[in-house]
Amino acid sequence: MKYFIIFILNFTLISFSVANPPSSRPVIIDDSYHEEKIGQYIEIYRDDNNFSFKEVIEKNEFVLNQTLIPNIGLTPSNIWIRVTVKNKTNTPSLLLDLEYPMLDEVEFFYPDSNGNYSSILLNENYSKERKYKNPDYTFDLNIPKNELKTYYLRVNNIEQIILPLSIRQSRTLWEKTTTKSIINGVYAGIILIMFLYNVFLFLSTQEKSYLFYVIYVLSTGMTHMGIQGYSINYFFSNIKIDGSILTIYASIAGISVIMFTKSFLQTKINAKKLNYGLTALIILFSISLLLSLLGKVHLGFNLMQMSTTVFSIYILIVSYYLLIKGYKPAKFFALSMSILLIGAIIFLLKDFGILPYNNITNYTMQSASAIEMALLSFALADRLNIMRSEKEASQKKTLEVLQENEKIIREQNIVLEQKVEERTTELNRTLRDLKETQAQLVDAEKMSSLGQLTAGIAHEINNPINFVSSNIPPLRQDIEDLNTILSKYEEIETSSSINEKLQEINLLKKELDYDYLKTELKTIINGIEDGAKRTAEIVSGLKNFSRLDEVDLQKTDINE
Repeated sequence: MKYFIIFILNFTLISFSVANPPSSRPVIIDDSYHEEKIGQYIEIYRDDNNFSFKEVIEKNEFVLNQTLIPNIGLTPSNIWIRVTVKNKTNTPSLLLDLEYPMLDEVEFFYPDSNGNYSSILLNENYSKERKYKNPDYTFDLNIPKNELKTYYLRVNNIEQIILPLSIRQSRTLWEKTTTKSIINGVYAGIILIMFLYNVFLFLSTQEKSYLFYVIYVLSTGMTHMGIQGYSINYFFSNIKIDGSILTIYASIAGISVIMFTKSFLQTKINAKKLNYGLTALIILFSISLLLSLLGKVHLGFNLMQMSTTVFSIYILIVSYYLLIKGYKPAKFFALSMSILLIGAIIFLLKDFGILPYNNITNYTMQSASAIEMALLSFALADRLNIMRSEKEASQKKTLEVLQENEKIIREQNIVLEQKVEERTTELNRTLRDLKETQAQLVDAEKMSSLGQLTAGIAHEINNPINFVSSNIPPLRQDIEDLNTILSKYEEIETSSSINEKLQEINLLKKELDYDYLKTELKTIINGIEDGAKRTAEIVSGLKNFSRLDEVDLQKTDINE
């Protein structure tokens, strides 16, 4: 959210003036001096060519800054700062404090008694190399009373360059550091409590929204602690890191909060079209994370900043869209994101000098972040309460329906018992009628089966009988023809002319086709014999099937 405001204000505010700069003026440290920002006393030079310290001094193109807290914005150039300090106090040991731990590299140039300059180089790597275990960039200023010295700083950063410079005494610096540590400790405690509490809830409920929220809380906390400079002091004190660590934290936080948004607001169901935009933002944050891991720090940071800018606007649109649609869980979500946006605006207005630089404005972002996380936790609890209420209402309604059904069932049981009693009497009567009808049907079926059996037997016997009956007429005719021929032979005995009778008989045989007649008689007798055999076989098969006259078990031929 912070990067969204940075992106806008970079194009609307001017960090320092280069037209008609006034002459340089030293910072006077006397008994009336109060620890305040010295931005209006410093001179700035933007080095686009990576000049050496000697070349920068010789060019002498410094411009006096006119704002309390210089804001250079995003630039790949080296920023040179010149400040002149005159000490009128009896305390020579002063400290120059650059209260912006996000700077990648700060080199401090200080003069010795002969006017020769030496340097101290500090960066985000190896906090053990720092003299003061302080998240800020702090350097010694050894200025005897009533003497005036000029110091130089070279600053480089892939992110926003803001220069909240002040001169402090050791005691007041440690008081300020202690206050800052307490405030950040409280914030870290809130983060830790939110983390552990929601880890426990995730393990209890297995609700994936809690998992995304836990990752978001942890990565956001690490991001803010990195912004305050505590990463190298407490997490990576002996490890070499580069400027990508905050980009990595912020990218993970962006991915997790989008996943949390998708899961919590159910955008896949409640806002299908807007859900595609959230998915695209996840891809952008993932690319930013990958670039940072591969060492493309500047490119990864710019992509992360652009993605955060778009997401900051988009997530508010999504939450208020669902809130307008009446989706109750979006209430706390929209409120939390609005508070975070307000906190980011106040924080950046402080960085640009519009609001005063104090503990309230300096820690507004962390306060808003803590409130946002608390509200998101409330939102999760509220959604669970809504789901529980809906479940209880559904269970209550189901119970009422079950009770009503039970009442109806009891009433129906009484009616059914009466009907069952009536039906039992009726069924008993019907049963008797059915038994009688069944007996009649069985008898009728028996008669029907008997009739079918008789018809089948008659049909089977009729076929061979037809052999016999159909051969009787031709047999009779053939026998008559034979009798005619035989009667002719009998006439021979009484006839005087045997030859004539034989001739007549031969003519008659020829007329009656005697040879065929003999063959036909043989065929007819064979047909009658075949019909008789078939009839006998049918009767024998029927006898084998029925065996009505046998009651004992006997061996039999299954083929028969």
